[in-house]
Amino acid sequence: MLIVLIKVISIFSLILIGYIANKTEVLPSSSLPYLTNLLLYITSPCMIMSSIYSNTLSKNLIQSTVEVSIGSIFYFVISSILAYLIIKILKFHPKEDYGMYICAISLVNTGFMGFPITKEIFGNTYLYLMAIQNIFLNIYLVGFTPGVLNIGHKVKTGFKDFLKGMCSVITLSIIVGLILLFTGIRLPSMLDDIINMLSDATIPVSMIVVGVQLGSSKFKTLISRYNIIVTFVSMFIIPMLTFLVVDNMNFLTVESKVTLIFATAFPTAVMGVIFAEQYNKNSRGMAEIVSLSTLISIATIPLAAAFLSAYYGL
Repeated sequence: MLIVLIKVISIFSLILIGYIANKTEVLPSSSLPYLTNLLLYITSPCMIMSSIYSNTLSKNLIQSTVEVSIGSIFYFVISSILAYLIIKILKFHPKEDYGMYICAISLVNTGFMGFPITKEIFGNTYLYLMAIQNIFLNIYLVGFTPGVLNIGHKVKTGFKDFLKGMCSVITLSIIVGLILLFTGIRLPSMLDDIINMLSDATIPVSMIVVGVQLGSSKFKTLISRYNIIVTFVSMFIIPMLTFLVVDNMNFLTVESKVTLIFATAFPTAVMGVIFAEQYNKNSRGMAEIVSLSTLISIATIPLAAAFLSAYYGL
């Protein structure tokens, strides 16, 4: 447990570096799009691909893949329903923001933050399973988020929009990694070295970017009743409920349990802001929840990682 805590503290100290870099204008807010593109299009795909094809195909890995896939589907369905019920019972207003709050609770940042943290703490096998979870996050994001954001409204989305959203470099890297894993094809050593070097850059760059994002936020605007409730539900209630349910499913592998539980510990995904902006919803409110949940995650993710490591003897 101590080793895990040291790893987590090391990772999250990079957020402080990013925060200071933003406040001192070493990395101003205008640098965010470029840093994000570096992660999304270069380093993260390399990290995902290498984590997948470096695994050894086994019965346990196949079982865990199926379990995480099914579990992820259940998560997005149940979390969306639960979010709607909570918002309805607590009478959030205006009603036009219902969809935004549901997405803020359901969308978890298992990609941008989840990949590097999972790799560093739990290793390649868990990163591979987190990538599988992320496939279903992307399906939910591009296939269902437009409809959820427009609850009570007519929205024109088609199959072409779904395919366009799924055609990302991240998705391509997962597909290539899976092909290499299942076929047993090995890349030339020089190419493998290049991919691994780029992969290693993902963790420091991603955490520094989170720090830059927080440095760009105005914390006074983050603290509102609705933001606090939504963040509390997404960062505490849902992870605890997920643990209680998943831990009692004795047929699941330990790898599946840890992945499904740990995935819920991450803050609201940044992509939610982009979709809210695209469909003319309350993107500012979504951005506030993303910032607040990310800030809270600096404390909750280390605790979740340490607890899961100790509880499951990792």
